[in-house]
Formats: sequence, structure tokens, C-alpha cells
Amino acid sequence: MKNPHELIRGYTQDLVVVHKHILRVIEDQPTDASIQQVPGAAALLTEVAHALQTRISLYETQVQERGGAGAVGQAEEAATWVTSFMGTVYGKVRRHPAARILRDDYTALCMLGVCEEMLHTTALSLGDERLAGFIAERMGDLPRLIMRVHDKIPTAVISDLGEDHPVDGTAAAATVEAAHQAWRGASVA
Repeated sequence: MKNPHELIRGYTQDLVVVHKHILRVIEDQPTDASIQQVPGAAALLTEVAHALQTRISLYETQVQERGGAGAVGQAEEAATWVTSFMGTVYGKVRRHPAARILRDDYTALCMLGVCEEMLHTTALSLGDERLAGFIAERMGDLPRLIMRVHDKIPTAVISDLGEDHPVDGTAAAATVEAAHQAWRGASVA
């Protein structure tokens, strides 16, 4: 059985790995032709990639402060899932519809948020207040990026559909508003 310090260090390293796997998929997407057709999507994905790079650096510092990288554990499995899931989607489709790219990015970022929450819980429950505080300071950044990606998906759907069909461009804003209304009512806090 690992001692708490080793466990926390390993899980923190796992979170670095998850970040890196997601970054590997997202970093080239701003140049994708379908993404470039969606207003603001390329800039947003560039921002997401920069945020992931910053987060990787910050979490790597946390790993180093705890003795350096150890064995990679369970999150490696999750990161491998992200890479293979997203790689399969992107690798088998010749032209990648923007809506699917953004949907998959949204899914990966949500999974990253859950991984971060799990590490926060682990740090708190095993007494690493410093790491828990560090994570708590970062927790607000990811949901904002996730929601911004979320809000681009309807515009991407319109862009993808508009290549072959006449579309009502106002549907994107209406969908975003309906989704925001649904989420406002979902809070259990």
C-alpha cells in the first residue's frame, strides 16, 4: 500500500498526463478548416491550448515539490481513453465537422474537471492542504473554458449544416440561451 504522500504525488502526475493528452489533441485544431469557419472558434481553441499549457506547468511544479514524477497510475488509463477516443474520431473522418470537434473537446475538458475534483478530494482527505488550496484556486478557470466551448457548439452546428442546407442562423443563439436556462435550474447547491 502506498503512503499518502506517494499516492498524492502519483495522482498529481496523472493529472499532468491527462492535461498533456488533451493538449496534444486540441493544439492543432485552430488550423482545421471547419473550425476556421466558426466565428471565434479558432481563437477560443488557441486560448484553451494556452490554458492547458499553463496548467501543465503549474501542476508539474506541484509534482516536483512532492518529489518528482513517480509511476503513472489510473489517470493514465483515462488519458489514454481521451487520446484514443478523440484520435479515433479525428483519424477516421477525412473532413472533421467543427461541431464534432468542439463536442469532443467539451467532453475531454469536462473529464479533466472531474479528474481535478477527484485530486482535490484526495488531497483534502489525506491532509495535503497546500495542494488542495492550489487546486481550489484553479477550479474556476476550467468551467469558464468549458462553457465557452459549449456555447460555440450550436454555432458550429449551423456552420456545418450551412454547407449543404439553408439554415436559420438565429437557432444557435436560441439553443445557447435554452441550454443556459436548463443549467441555471440544475444547481443542487
